[in-house]
Amino acid sequence: MCCFSRLCDQKQTVANPTDGHPGLWYSSPGDEAKIIMGHHTEPTDFIRATMQNYLFLQSKNPGVHSLSYKRLSTVLLTLVLLLVLPITALAADPKLPLDEAKKKVPAFNFKGTTLDGKTITMSSLKGKVVFLNFWATWCVPCRLEMPAMEKLHQAMKDDAFIMVAVNISEPKVLVKKFVSDLGITFPVVMDPEGKISESYMAVNLPLTYVIDKKGLIVRRAIGPRDWDGVASLTLFKQLAAE
Repeated sequence: MCCFSRLCDQKQTVANPTDGHPGLWYSSPGDEAKIIMGHHTEPTDFIRATMQNYLFLQSKNPGVHSLSYKRLSTVLLTLVLLLVLPITALAADPKLPLDEAKKKVPAFNFKGTTLDGKTITMSSLKGKVVFLNFWATWCVPCRLEMPAMEKLHQAMKDDAFIMVAVNISEPKVLVKKFVSDLGITFPVVMDPEGKISESYMAVNLPLTYVIDKKGLIVRRAIGPRDWDGVASLTLFKQLAAE
């Protein structure tokens, strides 16, 4: 199994719900105090991400199972009715299951450098819908969702939209080869020390945040999605037109 708990050995710090940190995915009063920097405190996040990765891998590679996913599936499938289905019911669209922010907060402002040497800051992207993705070359679901991301990027070229993929702590030469092999044309930001990913609680990969034109986080996806589908394109077209 891959793509989980990259930051689990880091110090836990309770986030301040008023500091604008992305992570307020709760509806009950007082739940904000449970947010842990670098950790998803919702008990079903890990299970849901595992199942989404498992199902996504099977949809792309029918009949191909990794041993780890085989073992996990036996246990996790028994929890679907209790844990996964209730969360799916809260998603914005059953065709594109995304978490909705219960309290919209400003996206964490960061400064990063792309593979081609350009500087990107979150504050400079206001006025555009931002698709902010966290990934790594070793993450199989990340690799599998990249072509769909590229198609979405191409489909939104004439809209107020930008896709930014943050690579977590990998050598530049490795990332360049990965990007070249997959034909990726959207900006890839390097995060060599993992500071950007830590600020966005990028524990389970892939992780995607959708940020509106005002710079507020409005959606989150833990695990891969079919980003080139009709539901996805409709959502981003609507956000870009607001």
